[in-house]
This record gives sequence, structure tokens and C-alpha cells, in this order.
Amino acid sequence: MKIAWVLIFLVSFFAIMASSVSANLVTNPGFSGKTGWNFYTNGVASFTASGSGVVSITTKGSNTQLYQYGLALKPNTDYKLTFTASASKGSDLQVYIHKHGSPYTNYGLSNWNVPLTTSLQTFTKTFKTTSSASTDARLRFWLVNGLNGEIYKISNVILEETGGSTPAPDTLSVTHSPTSPLTGDEVTLNAVSSKSATIKIFVDDVLKKTCTATMSCSYSSTYTGTHTYYATAEASPLLRDPVSGTKSFTVSDIPPTPSGDGLVYREYYAIMRDRTKEWRVTDPLATYVGDPSNSPSTFLPNSILSINITDLSQAVKAEAIIDYWGGHVGTAGQKFRFNNNAWLTVPKLTSANSIPSGHNGECYAQQWNTVVSIPLSNLKVGKNIFEGTSGGQICHNFNWGQWGWYGMVLRIYYNNSKPHPTGQITSPAKSSTINENPTITVSASSLAGIDKVDVLAYYDGYDYDGDGIYKEYQENYRKIKGQNSIILKNHVGTDTLAPYNILWDTAWVPDQSSGAIKLKARIKDKNGVWFETSEVTGLTLSRSGSVKLYKAEAVPEKFVVRAGQTRSSQFTIPSTHNLGSATAARLYVSTWNGIDGEAEPGQTHYTKVNSWTAPTYGMNHFYSIDELSMPTSAVKTGTNTVTFNSLSIHHGIEILWPGPAVAVRYSSKQIP
Repeated sequence: MKIAWVLIFLVSFFAIMASSVSANLVTNPGFSGKTGWNFYTNGVASFTASGSGVVSITTKGSNTQLYQYGLALKPNTDYKLTFTASASKGSDLQVYIHKHGSPYTNYGLSNWNVPLTTSLQTFTKTFKTTSSASTDARLRFWLVNGLNGEIYKISNVILEETGGSTPAPDTLSVTHSPTSPLTGDEVTLNAVSSKSATIKIFVDDVLKKTCTATMSCSYSSTYTGTHTYYATAEASPLLRDPVSGTKSFTVSDIPPTPSGDGLVYREYYAIMRDRTKEWRVTDPLATYVGDPSNSPSTFLPNSILSINITDLSQAVKAEAIIDYWGGHVGTAGQKFRFNNNAWLTVPKLTSANSIPSGHNGECYAQQWNTVVSIPLSNLKVGKNIFEGTSGGQICHNFNWGQWGWYGMVLRIYYNNSKPHPTGQITSPAKSSTINENPTITVSASSLAGIDKVDVLAYYDGYDYDGDGIYKEYQENYRKIKGQNSIILKNHVGTDTLAPYNILWDTAWVPDQSSGAIKLKARIKDKNGVWFETSEVTGLTLSRSGSVKLYKAEAVPEKFVVRAGQTRSSQFTIPSTHNLGSATAARLYVSTWNGIDGEAEPGQTHYTKVNSWTAPTYGMNHFYSIDELSMPTSAVKTGTNTVTFNSLSIHHGIEILWPGPAVAVRYSSKQIP
């Protein structure tokens, strides 16, 4: 009797163990309805489920996926994925298993390419999860290869733990050379395996080279822009294929070497319309669910925009200056491309932009002019289409990556043999001293006639363009709300009539060290060609009193206030500055939705410098930089606090990088 009970126990035990190992993690594997399955496309397609999952593609998109999330995976564990599939036109699909939300970390299965036929076939893949695998996995069938009219069928999806140990893969490494390629360079990708194998090299997830029975493989080609690459190795008796890990390289333009006095260029403009989705760029994989009128799907697919170029003759370089809004704080992976060429990365704020050590630039509210080099091969004369895309949020995450661009200035630079205007700053002279409010005189000429002359100044002052760099040429491009234009702002000034005499209002230009100021002019002729003059350097500003700028300190991440929040930054006035001789003061503050638009009655907001309350300022759901006069009694020696509060339950107020600053004008000289 005891023996019988022991046998029953052992049979039950091993049955339970077998069940625990082989249990299918997929809900509704046979597609008896849509339960457990999700579908998304930025093209035109439909998903039905009755015994199999059927995806019918009308118009292919760049993001079409059938997926299931919330799968509980164990780290460093062996699994097997099995499914049956077909494609009516024989297009492949790819399979991924990764973290469901941003940053979509690979959990052990990435870009498994499955070659489908028009007949149903069963496919099996064994893999080992990574150490980061968790209970938030997404199984994703990636269907972007599907052609218009393609019908995918998928069924019998089984994801199970195998229970066995998978031997560690042999090592596989991949590198590129040269390490910093320039336009025209041939880029070579080298993959090296620790044992003889079939090595495959992929560029931008496309198979480029297969080498059999070898320990090394290389592939060479010329490129423009940024590209990703990786390699795989297949060698018996491995139960799974080692993957090198994804790397990337960027091909840079060869910088032009202008001859003559300065740069020659044209500017082309693209304006994204207010109150449309044109100016917003959304993460196609965002999972946030909000109101029907304010969810990721509201803004997807991302808009296809255009800009017209009339002249690429003698062009040597191109760059885009973007009126860029950081959007949902924490958003990363901002990219755009021209004419379906390679994606170009939008730079992020770094330590060079005063971001504190240990912090990511994406984690701060921001609007600034970012500059991106554009390969000339990506552009053409006539209509050029461009589009943006986005990754998820790396901090302050609510699963909705989104950023914005209000406008773009596309500059095409030419060699100096291009017909262009000429000129120079004739006053002041190099290394001279200028008094308050000087007149800058420019000579300019062109066979086509002169359209306008702009003067720009280099000095240490308030950061109008929002890049966190105070000492630079003070200028920025901004779209004007409600208007179809983007203009140069916060420069010295503009003149359209000869003689070109431009008054520089220096009343609030902070004190500068001797010889630190520089000036240059840019001249546009009536053919639309710009020319930048040589710099006038070594200038010294002389004044009887002083102007001091006190820059923001202790600026918090996600400097946003709403729903009763109060947040603040600081600035410091040193004890060597005599506030008794202060004659005027002003607060500089850059905001998005500074007026707290859409706040309901009774939902007030305020800005305070210490105990002084600022008047109402800012714009509704738009960028604004405001210069607010304030009494000198509002500030004090030592640490001062700028405080923001909003009771609005709606968007609230964004205080933009690098934070608010205060300037004070003194009747007497102050010690630097």
C-alpha cells in the first residue's frame, strides 16, 4: 500500500513539474476571438480573429504589429517559441520579445526573420532570456514587410519554458571601420566568431552578407547618415545562434573650407501649422491611453511634411535649424529623415549645454534651436518630403514619447565661387571700445541688389535660444504663433535701406570682460543668397555703471507645475554687488503655456521672486520668452528663490531650460 502511494506521489510530482515547465505563456494561442491580442498600424490594415489571427494590409505602413503583452518571463532561462503562419504574397515577418514599455529592452529574442510562404508552416525558435527579463514582456509579430494587399495568418502560438539549460553561445563580435567615416568613405563591417560558423551581417535590420564555414566575415559599402548593424552566427551543435549586439555608425559631411571672407548660403523654410498634428512627433509604440482627442493615436501616423529647394548647384554642405520643443519630458530617440533616406538623430542637451553631471538632458523641460547636419545626397531640387519619429520616455515616464517642431530653417551652403553679395562691418573697428547703444555700420553690395542686413553680437548674456550656452552669438529662430513664418530674433538688429546703420540697444547687455565682444553681419541679396562678413573681434563695452546677470541655479528636472504643485530654482547675488546702487531689475523667464491656458475658473497660478509676485505673462500652449520689469527691492544679497505654482488640472506651466534669470542695472561699477 505504501509503495502504491509513493508511486502515485511520484507520478503526480513529475506531472506537476512537467506542467510547470511546459505551460504556454500565451493567452488565447488559437485566436478564438481577439482576447489577449493587440494590433497597431500606421498604415491601413485590419485584424480579425477566428481560429487564426488574420492581418489584412490595404496600405503598408512603417509600423504594423500584432502583439501580446504582460508575459511573465524568468531571467536567464531557456524558452521555445512555436507558431504557424503564412503570407498571401510570401512576405517575411520578424519576431521580437522585449520589454513592453520604453525603452523596449530586448529580453532575448530580437529580429528573428521568419521566411513565410503562401502555405501554412510551423516555425520554432529556442532562445535564452536576458538577465533583465521580467513579467512585462511583449511578444511582437512585426509585419512591416507586408505588401499592399498582403494577408498574414498566424495561429497556434506557444511560448514555453523548455526546462533544459542552453549552452552559452560562442562569442561573436562586430566592428566598423573607419571609426568616424566621412561622406564618400567606404565603410567596412567586420564580424569575427570564436568558431567556424555561418555568419550573417545585417545593416538597418536588412541582411547584407552571408559567409559560410568561416570564423570571419566582412561587408563594405558607402553610406550617408546614421545606420545600425549587427551579426549572427549559426554553428552546430549550438541550440541557439549567438548575436553580436546592435551597434551604429554615423557618416559625417566633409566640412566645407570656405574661401574668401565668409560663408555663402541660402535658407529654405518649413512651417508646421498651429492646432494641427503637424508640429507634434509621437512614438509609434506609445501605449498611454487618454481621452480620444488626446492620446498617442490622435497624433499618429506622424505627419509627412515638405520643403522646396530651388538651388543645389555648387552646394558643399546642408544643415537644418529646428525650432524644437522637448515635448513630454523624458522623451528620447528623436529622429527625422528626408526623402525616405536614413534617419538623422536630433541632438540632446548634454553637459555642454550646462546639464548637471549625473542627469540626462531629456529629463528637463526645453525649447531650443538644435542644428542637424544633412547629407547633401538626401536632398534634391524641388519638393523634398521629411518626417519625424520618436522613441519612448527614459525618465518621468507615462508611456507617451512625444516631441515637437514648430519650424525648420534648411541652410544650403555653397563654395565662394557662387555669385553672392559682399560687404563688411566698417564701424566699429577691431579691438576698439564702444559706448552704450553704439551704431553698427555695414557696407554691402550685390549686382542683384541688397534685400537686408542683419548684425549679430557674441557676448555672455541671457540664453535666448534655450540651449544652456550663455556665451555665444545671441540669435535664435522662432515661429510666430498663428503666423506662417519663422524669423530671426534677439540679434542686434536689421536694416533694409542703405546706408546700413543699425543701433545696438545695450541697456541690458551684461558687463563683459575687456575685448570679449565680437560682431558679424550677414547680408542677403535680392536673389536670396546670404553672405556672412568677417568678424570684428576684441571689442570692449564701456559704461559708467554696471549690468549684472544672475543665472539660474538648482534648476529641477521636469520643471513643470500643475494641480497645486510648487517648484522653484535659485540665483545668487554676491555680497560684493551693492544693491544700494541698483536702479532697475528684470526677470527673464522662458515658458511653454506660461499663461496656464485651459485652467478652469479658480485654478490660479503665480510666479514669485522671493516675496514679489510677477504680473501675468506667457502664451497659451506655446513658447514665450518674457522680460519682466521688477522692483530692485524684490532681490537681496545671497540666495534668491524664483517660485512657480499652478492649480490647473490641465497641462500646467513648463519652465524651460536653462531656467529663469535676473538682471540688475547699477549706477556704479560692480566688482565682477
